[in-house]
Formats: sequence, C-alpha cells, structure tokens
Amino acid sequence: MPFAIQSALNQSFEDFELIVSDNSSTDNTEQIVKNFSDKRLRYVKTEKILPMYESWEFALGQAEGEHITFLGDDDAHSVIYLESLKKVFDEHNAQIVSCKMASYHYQNSDDYNSESLITSPFSNKLFISDSRQLIKDIFIEAKICKGNSINKFQIPQLINTVYHKSLFSEIKNKLGKVFPPLLSADYYLAVTALNFTEKYYYLDSPLSFHGVSPQSTTSSITSRKKGARLKDTQPELAKVKKAPLNVFVPYNFSADALMAAKFDLGDSLDYFDLDMAGYFINIYYNFYLLELGGQNVSEEKKEFFDVLQK
Repeated sequence: MPFAIQSALNQSFEDFELIVSDNSSTDNTEQIVKNFSDKRLRYVKTEKILPMYESWEFALGQAEGEHITFLGDDDAHSVIYLESLKKVFDEHNAQIVSCKMASYHYQNSDDYNSESLITSPFSNKLFISDSRQLIKDIFIEAKICKGNSINKFQIPQLINTVYHKSLFSEIKNKLGKVFPPLLSADYYLAVTALNFTEKYYYLDSPLSFHGVSPQSTTSSITSRKKGARLKDTQPELAKVKKAPLNVFVPYNFSADALMAAKFDLGDSLDYFDLDMAGYFINIYYNFYLLELGGQNVSEEKKEFFDVLQK
C-alpha cells in the first residue's frame, strides 16, 4: 500500500486529490496514511466491512474532482500517468482515456519466482475509436458475439483509465449504481462507461502497473483453490448473475459481467446479438485446461450438460 500511495503522490501533474478508502480493514491502513504528510491526501473509512463492489461505490462517492481514476493497494501509476492522460482530455475534449497496462508480479507469485515487470510491445501512439464499435469488439474478443474485432488494443479497466465524472452520473441515473455485485467489474464498467461516450481514447504507453501476487483479487478469479475462499467470504460475488452456467472458471465471470451489462443497458446495445454457442464452447475449453492441470471438474461438466440439454 505505501508504494501505491507514493506512486500517486509522485505525479508530475500536481492538482489532484488522493482518497484512500479503508474498507474497515485490519492491515493498519490508517496509520500508513498518517505516515504521509501531504494536503492532497484524504483518508476515509467505511463503518463496517463492505462487499468489494460496495466498497468501490463508497470510494467513488467520496470523489470531488472533475476526473476520476482508481488505484489498488498493490498497484502503481507511472509518474507521468495523470499528466499524459490529462493532455488527451484537454486536446480532444474526451470523456474516457485509457493507457496500456503493464503487470508487476511480486516475488513468489504463482507464475514467477522473482519480481518481474511484464509489458507487451507498445508504440506510444494515441488511438481513437468509435465507442459503439469497441463495445461490440469487447464482446467479440470474449467469444460471445460473432464477427471480427476491429480494435485490438487494451480495453478500459479500473486502474488504467481516467473517467470524466459525468459518466458515473449517467451510469447511476440509468442503472442505479456504478458497481453491481459482479466479480469482473472491469468488463461491466468498460461497457457501461463506453455506452455513454462517442469516442474512446487509448494511449499505447505502459503508464499503469497492475500488481499480481498470491493475495491479489486477480488470484481469486483465476485460481479455483483461492476462489473457494472467495465463495465463503463474498458469495454474492462468486455467483454468476446472467450467464447460463454457475461454474467457477475465469472465463465465466468475464462473460457473466458482459451479459449483465448487455441486459442492463437494454436497447442501447441492440445492434449486436450474443453468440451462446461461443459461450458454451469456451466454457468447455476452460474445463479442458483445468483437467490438463490435474483438477477434477466432473461437477461442472454435469451442470454443463444439464443446462445445455435444456
């Protein structure tokens, strides 16, 4: 957490507020914040431990600025993150601007034996796309819509995106809240935010760093063993809402979030249809990968065939 806070305070662009939202944690968050002496830093705390999605909604409600971005306690932003994205806002009158996101794997993570910073090739160019087309491309890339995607760059996610505050007001007016009880909030927010914009601006520079460790939320989504713990602690997140199958495989949660967004936005997304054959094929492929890793998915397969038969 101290490194995340420091990365925010080190920004070359200085006119911002940094809100540290403490979800009634037991990890000494308040004291860590007190160790920083900076007037831009504001500490808030929930009255009780909230589910993940309610904690995000609470933190969002504290923001007073015109533009908003998010940062997890094990993530970081480049020193020029705010400066670079604000320049795009000012030059293009944008409402949503994202950048490439690199990943930082902490020591003893599942995939790496030592600390590693990973990024794919980048061009440092600004790409501008039609928001409606990008929404459809997101569904195509998730294999639940037929067609060939036009945009291949990274979608807007919580920590690599700056949003104009008006977007959140429009989402709330339409849907009641920004963060519903879904595990893949990034996918849901990407679709709902883009739905209220005309253009999406993407800076192909790795200015945001996603922390990955055995304790991170990402691990709970991608690991069935860790996911079992999530089912106990936040069952409302570990249960799908709109997908046909209630099986704990990574693909199912992203597909579920996208299906929920399409359902919630209704006529706004009637320009493309879902491909349910693609959904079932990719779910079964997830089973195949789990079995290759030595895991038993017999219960999931039974549900698969029962639902498919219906």
